[in-house]
Amino acid sequence: MHPVYKPETLKTLLLSLNLSLTKEKGQNFLLDSDVLAKMASFFKDTLPILEIGPGIGHFTRYLIEKNQPVTVVELDKGFVRYLEKELGKKIKIIHKDFLKFSFSDLEYPKIVLAGNIPYSITKDILFRLFRNLSFIDEAFILMQAEAGEKLLAEPGTKKYGRLSVLTGFYTEAQILFYVPPKAFFPQPHVDSVYMRFKPKNKDYDKGFEEWLNIVFSNRRKTLASVFKKKLGNEIFDRILKEFAFTVNTRAETLDPETLYKLYLKMKQ
Repeated sequence: MHPVYKPETLKTLLLSLNLSLTKEKGQNFLLDSDVLAKMASFFKDTLPILEIGPGIGHFTRYLIEKNQPVTVVELDKGFVRYLEKELGKKIKIIHKDFLKFSFSDLEYPKIVLAGNIPYSITKDILFRLFRNLSFIDEAFILMQAEAGEKLLAEPGTKKYGRLSVLTGFYTEAQILFYVPPKAFFPQPHVDSVYMRFKPKNKDYDKGFEEWLNIVFSNRRKTLASVFKKKLGNEIFDRILKEFAFTVNTRAETLDPETLYKLYLKMKQ
């Protein structure tokens, strides 16, 4: 086992790099080698890999063994310095905020995306993923269990929201397995999930995302109360009839495909 996989050694290393973990950033290192190996086992040996926020490279070391080019995007200067020293000859390091990173700058037309993402910016990272699906063959993301379960929520449930819709419409998503708190340092208070996202062949529609923002910011309201005044009675009533909706239909009860068709109809 590499020494950085031991909590005691990790603490010493972080101190030497003048780094500290913060709850605000949701930083938790995955140290369990069995879990890391299981995560890496889902990667095919066929495409370059882009890793989000590698930290000191716990997972990166496993990705390197896939014998494909590995690029990492890391914001923290201390982690970048460490990665350059330890793994610089084996990976390409981009010192940048992933949320500001441009996929078009990559050397490769398609990549496999990997990341253990902090809860505080999970939504932001997922939106970046959805908006750049044309560059992504597959994505394997480790996130807080509650966040992952929301992505797979069914229409009509409390957890169903705009990210559930975007996930279902643009990707084939699944939870591969759960990871317990004891696998991390420091230990979080909740389970995590390792998820796979396989993009469908659909162009991302930013207008649909913005329309969903309106719909789900008024999730308890009916479609009639949200759109009837804006569209006018005649047009709205015609849409209700075409989709076989009632005046009490709420967007939160509709599946992603139906919502997209409704969005296109209202956009006409």
